[in-house]
Amino acid sequence: MKKNKFNILLLTFLMAGFTFTSCENEDDATGDSVVIVNSGAAAIEAVTPGLVFSATNNVNEGGIDRTLEYAVTLQDVQPVDIYVTVTLASGDAVEGDDFDFDHSVRIPAFTKRGVGTVIIYGDGETESTETFTLKIGDFNDPNVSFPGANLAFNITDFGDLNLVLDWNTTFEFSGISLTLCDIGYDVDYYLLDAEGNDVSGFQAATGACPEEMIISMADVEDGTYELTMNLYDDAGLASVAISPAFEIKTTVNYTRDNSSFSGSFMQDSADAIDSDFGNVPNYDSEFMYVATLKIENGLYTFSKNGSTIATGKLANIKNKIAAKNAKRAKKTSYFN
Repeated sequence: MKKNKFNILLLTFLMAGFTFTSCENEDDATGDSVVIVNSGAAAIEAVTPGLVFSATNNVNEGGIDRTLEYAVTLQDVQPVDIYVTVTLASGDAVEGDDFDFDHSVRIPAFTKRGVGTVIIYGDGETESTETFTLKIGDFNDPNVSFPGANLAFNITDFGDLNLVLDWNTTFEFSGISLTLCDIGYDVDYYLLDAEGNDVSGFQAATGACPEEMIISMADVEDGTYELTMNLYDDAGLASVAISPAFEIKTTVNYTRDNSSFSGSFMQDSADAIDSDFGNVPNYDSEFMYVATLKIENGLYTFSKNGSTIATGKLANIKNKIAAKNAKRAKKTSYFN
């Protein structure tokens, strides 16, 4: 009997110890903290091309709203949503009228990346330049080791880009001083997108001397475009074989409404034609490169020969131009 009591007592102690140990293990598995602390700094990067953190972003309204995006990326996945604070640090632009922004960037649970947005409003009013700066990240943001970054903006309100495209030049024929405009020499200009489509609406293909083109951001999207020239009518110039042949280059004069952006430049000689070009078979189907125009966030940048010109990209426009030119009569040659 004593032995049985001893065995029962020993069994009781063992069961109590097992129960205590089981409860203790269960508490460890269901502790209060479920967040794995981020072991490295979060990184920030632009999603919208051209957006920078190292300098001020110049964005033109142009009468249209613009949405700009950036991303915050964690080094480690977290099992809960993470929020990175965004605050207005400075500036004279008015939130809600001139711009808006996400006041926090949410990084969803079990992912590493969240995207924040900034909207610049195009209100159609002509205003002076306005500024604002956002601070992304705060030292109080939990579970994020992130030093923060600034995103600064100048909001400009520039208008249409106006181009005057001038190929006129003076030359001598039989002792007479003439100009290309005098003899009815006719050059047309087209602004082509990456697929070779004209986005200028044949504005500078009218027979005028010089030709003019207006580029509005409300009509032309951000992108890279090529300004090209097409000799529509040689006016018989090549047939008289002026020797030596003289160069015919385009001068691009540009101004922008409500902006100091203005000036002029000349087509490179390597891309220009000369007075004998009318002898080239089907010369009026040829297109010559003049310049490159880049439109980004409402700002214009001209360049010349900054990229390779693909020979196949003009195919889409040729049929359209041929159909338009079929209705347009060429002038009688001055030299006949």
